[in-house]
Amino acid sequence: MALTDWVQTVSLVYFGWQQNRIFKKQNEIFAAQGQQGGQVIVLPDKTSRLLWLRRYWPTVIMGLLFLITAYDIYDRHHNAAPIVEFDAPNQPIPMVQSFGLRTDGCMMNINASDPILMDHKDEYDLAIGCFLYDQAEDVLDAPNLQVSQLYDIRTGKVIAAVKFSQQFNDYRQQTHATGIHIALLLVPKGVRNTQFATLRQARALKVRILTLALAQSGGH
Repeated sequence: MALTDWVQTVSLVYFGWQQNRIFKKQNEIFAAQGQQGGQVIVLPDKTSRLLWLRRYWPTVIMGLLFLITAYDIYDRHHNAAPIVEFDAPNQPIPMVQSFGLRTDGCMMNINASDPILMDHKDEYDLAIGCFLYDQAEDVLDAPNLQVSQLYDIRTGKVIAAVKFSQQFNDYRQQTHATGIHIALLLVPKGVRNTQFATLRQARALKVRILTLALAQSGGH
């Protein structure tokens, strides 16, 4: 939920409380007048616009806020930049600034200010996944995917890093691999980085795979 959603929700609650307070005050006035026996109670003209606004101004503002909130949510999701994944043709990756290997893992420098990422910051977190791909199977089924922690999408750079497990290092030595594939992932809010060990499993959880990059020793 975005900050603007919280502000608008609190405002709706506040003006709802104000409207209830006005009705309660009016009821108290009418009750007090009704207890004054023998007196003629003259009620104001109910068609008066001023009286109507005095009674219902919180409801009017609530209605306007509701319409603004609904349009804001619709506009953010309707006009959001489309997410294009790695296996789509002509897939641009302007958000990746650099990537490479470290002595104990892999990393990717991400421009989180990219419009594609910013348009979906309320729905997804950022992560990277590193793996060995020997082309013996579909790339989505490459085993031992090493997944980073989850990062908030925010203005500026995000340097995502993975520290390889001992099991992965052993597997890497056995295969004599010199390169590591790095995947940039958009992970839906609520999905944990421990819930998938292959890219196919990730996709089953609605994780979006933005790009794949091959990092050799020495980095890029």
